Amino acid sequence: ARTQLRGDVAADGTAFTIDLADASRAGIALAAQAALDGEVLRATRAQLRTPGGQLSFKGSVGLQAPYQVDVAGDFSELDPAAAYRLQALLGLAAATDEPVWLPRLQGRLSGNWAASGCAWPQPQLTTRLGSVRGTLDGQSLRLDWRGDVSLQRIDRVDLDLSHGDVALAASGSFGQAGDRLQFRARAGDLARFDARLGGAVTASGQLLGGWAD
Repeated sequence: ARTQLRGDVAADGTAFTIDLADASRAGIALAAQAALDGEVLRATRAQLRTPGGQLSFKGSVGLQAPYQVDVAGDFSELDPAAAYRLQALLGLAAATDEPVWLPRLQGRLSGNWAASGCAWPQPQLTTRLGSVRGTLDGQSLRLDWRGDVSLQRIDRVDLDLSHGDVALAASGSFGQAGDRLQFRARAGDLARFDARLGGAVTASGQLLGGWAD
C-alpha cells in the first residue's frame, strides 16, 4: 500500500523528535520525543493516533536482549475491532480475512496501562490495566487488573471485571505448586452466550497449583 508521510523529524545528537502523519491513511499520526542512551531508547513522550483509538506512553525500552522495558501510558477512544482492521488498512492483511467474531469487539474504551520487566526472550512483566471504562459489544465494560506475568506463571493477580451483567473477580497466583487463585463469577443472563440457555449463574472457588496439576 502506498504511504504519504508528512511532518517533521529532527535530531540533536542522540535525541530526536518526530511529528508525522500519513496523508494516504486519514487518522494515523505519530508524535514522539525520545533519545538513545546506549542500548536503551528513552521516550519522554509518545503518542500514536489511529482510526482505532489513541495511545500514549513514556518510559524506556531496551534494544538488545534481554529486552527490558519500563513504560506507562494511557489510551482513549479505543475500538478493538477498528484496531484489528488496521492490519488491512496498512496492507498487512486482506479485508476479506475478517473473522466472524470481529463485530463483537466493537466498542469505545479508555484507561491507563503500565508494564515493566523483561519483555523477551523470557517474558516476566509486572503489568497493570487501570480504570478501563467504556463499552464493548453494546455493553458497558469496567476493568482493573494488576499482575506479574510470565510464560509459566501469573502472580499477585488482582482482577475486577464487569461487562454488562457478567462480573469476574480474581486474586492470588497460579502456575506452580502451592499457588492459589481465588475467583468469583456471575452471569445474569446465560442466553446472552447461547440462546438455548436460560437463567443466571453464580460461582466461586479457587484454582490450586500449576498448569500441569
